[in-house]
Amino acid sequence: MNYYLSSYEIEKIRKFSKNFYPFETCGIIGCSKINNKYFIVPLFLENKASNKRMNFRIKNEDLINGKNILYENCLKFCGFFHSHPSTFARPTQGDKNFHIGNSLWLIYSVCHNEIKLYQWNGFKFNERIILIS
Repeated sequence: MNYYLSSYEIEKIRKFSKNFYPFETCGIIGCSKINNKYFIVPLFLENKASNKRMNFRIKNEDLINGKNILYENCLKFCGFFHSHPSTFARPTQGDKNFHIGNSLWLIYSVCHNEIKLYQWNGFKFNERIILIS
């Protein structure tokens, strides 16, 4: 499987995450599949965590509303987006505790200006290659 993220979407992620620095940002990601290529589109949601510097939290109602927006735009829910303001773009222990099924995790590191994609395999996160479209 090939995962694609447009340079436009990358720039939106950077700006959104930097605007809320030093807090974590979050959202969900939708995918559009065309010829075994998965095009990723983030949908930003409000971080409802009590400690936004260290965590993110998406309320159930926001998740449901976000998934509905994805479906209305012909996108399939495929995972989560969040930023790490001052650490690398790697899953933390908290991320590992929160995984859902084989969902994708798109993580942006504000301080290192890097974006990475991971997929939970039932035991651990595996990094996936993102191709820029």
